[in-house]
Amino acid sequence: MGASAPSGLRKGGQRLVDFLLLLVTFVPLFVFFLFLGNHLSMWFCPAKTFMAGPLSGFGQFASSGLLAWSLSYLIQRGLFLLAPGLVRAAGYPAAYKHTSKPGSWPAFWLKLAAIVAVLSVPWMLANAATEFCLSAGGIGYRPAPWDDARHYRWDDVVAIQTSCVRGARGRWSVSYDVGLRDGTYFDIATAANEWKNGYPRLAHALAGRHVAFDSSRVAPDCGASVEVLRTPLL
Repeated sequence: MGASAPSGLRKGGQRLVDFLLLLVTFVPLFVFFLFLGNHLSMWFCPAKTFMAGPLSGFGQFASSGLLAWSLSYLIQRGLFLLAPGLVRAAGYPAAYKHTSKPGSWPAFWLKLAAIVAVLSVPWMLANAATEFCLSAGGIGYRPAPWDDARHYRWDDVVAIQTSCVRGARGRWSVSYDVGLRDGTYFDIATAANEWKNGYPRLAHALAGRHVAFDSSRVAPDCGASVEVLRTPLL
């Protein structure tokens, strides 16, 4: 009989299978939830809205990531429990599929993943409801899910401030802040999915109005669309 693989190699192969299964399920789920979050923002807005997005890009990113991770982990564990052949093919011990019993370490992660999934859904919905809505009739703005939406006319827009700076990890951080007469500012760069079609309609809505434009915080070597960030809409 051939010698069995060293335990270190077996554990390394098991960890690799764990990682690949998580990756294969996490990436499409994460992209899907990001896409869903943007469309939920549009769903909370009135009809004929041409651009909408959450006020917190980080909240959208984090809630989508946590929900995708938790569901990926649950899917992975479910595959091992329901497909013993996959367990054997991955080189796991025969009892591996039973280690989700109460009190075991995998059982803790299963419970944690389930709790994270349950909590991430309302966070994603709350983030989508904390939003801005741009339409031909004006601007809708909701600073918190429990607040009533505020409504502004396009004449209430007094300033636009754009920026493109490097973050702490060297990545570009882009913002396109719209300033209103009452001092409210919000970043419409979070509406990534609607930006291409919404930007021309935003320019049309503000045409002929006096709006101060400040692009002084756009770095010369900005990696984003510099033309949009540096060119006034008027």
